[in-house]
Amino acid sequence: TPYHPQSNGIADRFNSTFIPQISKLQDTEDNNWDEYIQAVVFAYNTGVHKTTNYSPYELLYGRQPRPPARPIFFLETE
Repeated sequence: TPYHPQSNGIADRFNSTFIPQISKLQDTEDNNWDEYIQAVVFAYNTGVHKTTNYSPYELLYGRQPRPPARPIFFLETE
């Protein structure tokens, strides 16, 4: 693909949204970030954004998202 420097800001903004969320969930010793990407993307796509007052899911499909039939991941409790 051709180099398009104006797109760098969009990619950086995208990364600055997901990297902190995945970093909080992953185990630093196992580097298991791929186990959490689905949950983080689902949360992003179903969360209401300030600029539109809609979630990306609603803007794309024209309806509220349905929650998953089962939890995407379980948090361990002590």
